[in-house]
Amino acid sequence: MFVDLMHDLRKTLASLILRAQVEQQPPVRRCPMGGQRLTYTGPQETSAATNRARPAAPVSRRAGAPGRVDATGIARSARAAAGPATDVSTLATNRGEARKSRPVTVEARPGRNAPCPCGSGKKYKKCHGRAA
Repeated sequence: MFVDLMHDLRKTLASLILRAQVEQQPPVRRCPMGGQRLTYTGPQETSAATNRARPAAPVSRRAGAPGRVDATGIARSARAAAGPATDVSTLATNRGEARKSRPVTVEARPGRNAPCPCGSGKKYKKCHGRAA
């Protein structure tokens, strides 16, 4: 019975492979412009004040220089360009209203086989629940 099943499987597989038809994809159409490179030209400045060249800022290689990344991973120049910090409570709604704060409640301890709330990925009984 198993031998018949294997024979039937080989026969079916061989017939499928031999009857397969390969379709060729149509050739890819090229851009009508050929291989020309396009260049961007910005808006034309007409004011005499905008035509003046600005002096380049001196580059400093100190540890706290602009463009360097600090301990938080944010470039100092990006932090300076971000502007003043905003209060997070006003960002809760689109209308600028302050977010209502919830009262702090004491939560029940997690079960022994639940994941530890510290975020270690261990079970509570193997992490912070060991002393309890």
